Amino acid sequence: MAGRDERSIGGETTELYVHTLDEVAAHGDLPDRSIFVGPYRRLFTAQCVSSFGDWLGFLAVVSLAQAAGRSNADVAVGVVLSARLIPGFFFGAFATSVLDRWDRKKLLVACDVGRGLTFAVLPFVHTVYGLFLASVLLELLTLMWTPAKEASVPNLVPSDKLAAANSASLASAYGTILPAVLFYPALTAVAGLLGHVHGVHYLKEHRDTFAVYLDVLTFFVSAFLISRLPLPRKTAAEKAEIATATAKTMWRYAR
Repeated sequence: MAGRDERSIGGETTELYVHTLDEVAAHGDLPDRSIFVGPYRRLFTAQCVSSFGDWLGFLAVVSLAQAAGRSNADVAVGVVLSARLIPGFFFGAFATSVLDRWDRKKLLVACDVGRGLTFAVLPFVHTVYGLFLASVLLELLTLMWTPAKEASVPNLVPSDKLAAANSASLASAYGTILPAVLFYPALTAVAGLLGHVHGVHYLKEHRDTFAVYLDVLTFFVSAFLISRLPLPRKTAAEKAEIATATAKTMWRYAR
């Protein structure tokens, strides 16, 4: 049963991968290579690494939820994955206006480090409730990371290259699905083999360990790359203007 479910997930993700690449191609030529000559290349690389970690982490969380749910594995997976939807209802609507007050580079780095640290503790979480809370935190950090990344693109590429940069971002976000789907079972298989070695029997029962900590590494690498981006800082006047706009936005949603 589990094998059929894994094949079904793999088939769906492969179809989504192919469909996304078709969408990118349908909007014109592949992204202009000239955008990868400047600093945008570093952000694009960070996004590819981070997105690969996101999908790898998604598969690991599903597996951990199945293990935590035991006889009610399907229910456990549904509960844990529902945590990915909840933050968007309460935070997504005004996330951009609130986050725009903060230094984007520091925010991006903090979110990547936060996601990495959150994944680092997942192998020690053995309850559905714990995985649910971790998933909520991960989604909150992602909701902060994404608009900050999108808002940083115009600072790194010329205005006439923004469409190409957006296409590249789309490709990096969804083009990493298939590599993650292929890489994840390979990591679990290696962990399973090493689990028979004396001294590392832990891996036999926790085959997701390699995938989880590779995911942690991807977020730290992304944080390092972003920390080297030449992003401008806001002036005091700009921060005050944004704070006023933020207060108005929050008041509108509160009414």
